[in-house]
Amino acid sequence: MFRRHSSQLDFVGVILANEMSRLEDKERSAHFVAKLARLLRIQGVVINQEGGGNTITDVMMLCRILSGLDIKVVLLVNEFAGSDGKTPSLAETTPEATAIVSAGNNDHLITLPPTERLLGMTDFPGVEGPLSGEITVPLSRIYASTNQMGFNSLSCRSR
Repeated sequence: MFRRHSSQLDFVGVILANEMSRLEDKERSAHFVAKLARLLRIQGVVINQEGGGNTITDVMMLCRILSGLDIKVVLLVNEFAGSDGKTPSLAETTPEATAIVSAGNNDHLITLPPTERLLGMTDFPGVEGPLSGEITVPLSRIYASTNQMGFNSLSCRSR
């Protein structure tokens, strides 16, 4: 989006918000984001999240509130759709969530080949058989393998 700034769109910025545990805190956070979006005269947003399950409540609540302000919303979320991809993938939804981009299924099974050298534990909860052999695990069991930001190159530059 930033690359298209000034040519195809006006990139206003990024609004960060906590994903709260209590419902009243979720509502306060969502309304504060909506207030900032209104003040900045934002016409459209892309919402993503870190985590799953409980955080989807924050995402859907924010989607509903922003849509109610006539702000176009696109959701970029990772899914938990079961190893076959057929399980309902989001813990919560809202009728206003009409534009959803999947960043992948955390439950997708991946088979890893045997390793010649294993450091650390020889077994791991949720993994059958020795870790040094061929193992099949959900993608989410591999540290940092899923990314709610979608497939891209993230970087930071200071000047």
